[in-house]
Amino acid sequence: MISQIIAQNSNSNISTNNQFTILLSNVEVAEHNKNGEPYDINKVKQRLQECYNLNSAELDLSNLGIIFLPSEIFKYLTNLQYFDCSSNCDLKSLDLINCKNLQMLGCSFCPNLLSLDLTNCANLQKLNYYGCTKLTLLTLTGCIALKDFTGENCQNLQIYGVDNLNTYPQQVSIELQKIINSFKED
Repeated sequence: MISQIIAQNSNSNISTNNQFTILLSNVEVAEHNKNGEPYDINKVKQRLQECYNLNSAELDLSNLGIIFLPSEIFKYLTNLQYFDCSSNCDLKSLDLINCKNLQMLGCSFCPNLLSLDLTNCANLQKLNYYGCTKLTLLTLTGCIALKDFTGENCQNLQIYGVDNLNTYPQQVSIELQKIINSFKED
């Protein structure tokens, strides 16, 4: 009986590892940076795999040419608290839905980022999306711990979920404060 339970747990772990590996195969990076230097997709996959294997709280994927990260990958990074994906110029969308332990997200200088979904990131305290000039959709539903978020020059930004914030962050740009106030008036 005990050997059956151990075998089931082992099979479950193998299945989970296989699912994570499949998700890694869906990660996309640009071929090269502005200087013509190639990006290394294996570096991205290695960092994700290490974060998963070590159940790490920190993940730095900044400046690696990421185009696409499957949102499902984050359900396997259950201990993730600090995530930096800044300076990925071709990243268009980032969905970190239900990353309940996430406390800090840096995604600044991703000029082609269009949407950022942080739904139910209940422990998120700090968000930096400065320099994400094309960002049009920011979802903060369930981000009740958010204290500090920084972003500017997002001309057509729509923010959802601000009504659930207990207090508005201190370091909100004047431009962003106007957007928030317009939602509060509705």
